[in-house]
Amino acid sequence: MAFDLGDGVRRERRGGAHEGRGSPRSTAPAAAPINHFKWQVSGDKKYLEQLYTAQIEECQLLEYIDTEGHLWIDRVGMPYTELQRARLGGIALVRGGTYPGHAVSWKFHSPATAQSLAILIPDATAASFKVIAFNLDQIPVRATLTGWHVDPGTWEITQGIDTNGDDVANNSIQTRLVTFERSKSLDFVFPARATTVLTLKLKTPGKPYWLRPDLGLSREDVVVDGQTLHVKIHSVGAAESPATTVVFRDAAGRVVASAPVPLLAAPIDLVPKTCDVDLVLPSGVSIPGGSVEIDPDRQVEEITEINNRVCL
Repeated sequence: MAFDLGDGVRRERRGGAHEGRGSPRSTAPAAAPINHFKWQVSGDKKYLEQLYTAQIEECQLLEYIDTEGHLWIDRVGMPYTELQRARLGGIALVRGGTYPGHAVSWKFHSPATAQSLAILIPDATAASFKVIAFNLDQIPVRATLTGWHVDPGTWEITQGIDTNGDDVANNSIQTRLVTFERSKSLDFVFPARATTVLTLKLKTPGKPYWLRPDLGLSREDVVVDGQTLHVKIHSVGAAESPATTVVFRDAAGRVVASAPVPLLAAPIDLVPKTCDVDLVLPSGVSIPGGSVEIDPDRQVEEITEINNRVCL
């Protein structure tokens, strides 16, 4: 977009991560999303090469103003949205964003790191997506994939090796069915110096999230009073939560105390719905290293189980 500086000279304004600064380069930051989408449509990785080359150049040219010379003291300027699109199947976090849109997240098990796998997810939807991953290490990489913007249900996973570079598995192909949904994790092993292709497809839809209850607690909801734990449990789901139990596990994982949790309504009127429960621990039971867990037998089908347990 052209604008006038007032001296009769017209300048070009470019968008992107550094909106307002002109760029003499042929590949401006504003073109980055376009190149990503070109790759998604065509499958040609040259567009990603152009995208990342331009971003590296941008970082080098603007290193000072984006670090020590930055206009603000609470951030540095880095292009990171397209890397999220490629590795996570969507953008998990961006300044000004109010809701994450990534399909998955990754955890790499030592000695592997986030740089051990070159990952591309070209076509993520809530019901299917593909992962193309090349292991750069000389040993197999163990990684955990966690679902986020995915629909719940029974998923079919096809895993194999791509030996000819067409992003399709043609060797050592295996297929399995798993239960997969938001916040559920799957473990994979990626062979050394090989391209693994994962194809995940929803085969049988499960109960929608918006029809599920969700119980939760945080560390602040557990108050230690001698050998008694005062626990506040929250109902934060979309449906009434049935009665269940809450337990205390010692450092060895053994259940040493339990208490009933009553039925809790859903906060559909935007008023918090909570209950207070006391866990009385036997004499001599050590609290440090233990944990408080809701619904230890996994009888309630919740939106997520990641807020069901806190460590003390």
